[in-house]
Amino acid sequence: MAATETAEQPADANGPFLFALEDAFNVPERGVAVTGTIDRGTVTTGSGIELVGVGGTRTVTCVGIEQRNKALEQARAGEAVGLLPTGVTTDQLARGQVPAAPGSIKAHAAFEADVELLATEAGGLKDPVAGGSRPRFHVHTGEFGGTLELPAGTDALKPGDTARVTVTLEVAVAVEEETRFWLRQGGRTVGAGAFTRIVEQHAHPRSASGRTRRDGPTENEIQTHARTTCRRDPAHRNLCGGPGHGPGRGPDPDPDPRRFTRRSAAS
Repeated sequence: MAATETAEQPADANGPFLFALEDAFNVPERGVAVTGTIDRGTVTTGSGIELVGVGGTRTVTCVGIEQRNKALEQARAGEAVGLLPTGVTTDQLARGQVPAAPGSIKAHAAFEADVELLATEAGGLKDPVAGGSRPRFHVHTGEFGGTLELPAGTDALKPGDTARVTVTLEVAVAVEEETRFWLRQGGRTVGAGAFTRIVEQHAHPRSASGRTRRDGPTENEIQTHARTTCRRDPAHRNLCGGPGHGPGRGPDPDPDPRRFTRRSAAS
C-alpha cells in the first residue's frame, strides 16, 4: 500500500456498516446521541449495532438517525450523522470506539503494520526512531499509547524511512487488515501507516492480576485511569477521550498527504 493512500480513506457503500465515533452527549428526552461519519455501509433506524473496542464490545439498538435536525430512516457511507443508541451512557463511550454491524469487526491490540515516517524537511522528526519506542497511534478517531517494534536487524528508522513493524496497543481497538493510522509524537503527526496482519498470540495482554485481557481494560481499570491520570492532567484528558470521562476532543492528524511521498514495504 502506498503511504500516500493513508491520508485518504474513501467511504465504502457496499461493506458492512462501520461508523467513526467522534462525540457523544445527552439529548434531553431522547437519551444519548453519538456523532460521526459513516465509513462503510448503511445503517437503518431500529437496527442492532455493536460498539467495538476501547473497553469491550456491547450490543445496542439504533433507535434514531438525525442529520441537520432532520430525522432519517437510513444513512449511507460518507454521511455525517447523529445516531441514537439505546442501553448505553456517555461514560461508556469514547473516541476510537466503532459502532458497527454485529459481528463484522473485532477489537485487537497487536498487529504487523507498514509505516512511513515523515521526512524531517516535511515536518517529521529530526532523530531516528528506535525499536521499543512508544509513539501515540491515532486510529479511527482516537489516540492510543502503544509500542513500536522494528524488524530483526534494524536498530532504528530514520525520518523518511518505510518499514514493516510490529505494533502493540495499550487497549484493544476495532481494527481490520488495511485499517490506517497516524503516528504522533510531541503533539504532532510524524508518520502514517496501515495494519497488515493481526497478531493473535500477542493480542490479549495480561492485566496486573495475571488474567488474560481480551477486550481492553476492565471497568475498574477504566475508572481508576479516569480518577488518576485523566483527573491530574487536563491536557491528557483532552486528548485521551477514554471511557469514564466521555469522549475527549482528540487531535486532528490531518497532515498534508503530499508530505508522504515514498511507498511502504508492502508495495
